[in-house]
Amino acid sequence: MAITAESVAVLPGALEVFPGEHVVRVRGQVERFTRLEVRVLLYLALHRDRVISREQLFEYAWEQPLAEGSRSVDVYVRRLRSKLARFFPEWTFIHTHFGIGYRLAPEPTPAPAASRPPARSPRRRVVLAAPYDPKRPSTEETQ
Repeated sequence: MAITAESVAVLPGALEVFPGEHVVRVRGQVERFTRLEVRVLLYLALHRDRVISREQLFEYAWEQPLAEGSRSVDVYVRRLRSKLARFFPEWTFIHTHFGIGYRLAPEPTPAPAASRPPARSPRRRVVLAAPYDPKRPSTEETQ
């Protein structure tokens, strides 16, 4: 697949992939991404909002068929997610469709639910015997 675009915007103005240079710019700054990370991100960006199979990603990025049992695509997607999360913690870019593949669709990360401690049941005090009272005669003395 020949890429003719000068750049592909993943998140306009904030994240762009430059295929000719194998460069990713984050907020205008060139950031370190490996050649394969750039190719995986580029392929997902070119097919934005579509689920892409692991086989398709592998064949494009590595330029060969996916070997049986290879987890290379998963490793590179994990690396991309990690890098993108460092730059954009408030965004989720790559979504997994289990058993199918991956989809690039930048979305704001949902805010975590208000953290409050889990509801606890009130403590019950179980008394198995009457508390010791030295002034109170024992049951043996009263008989």
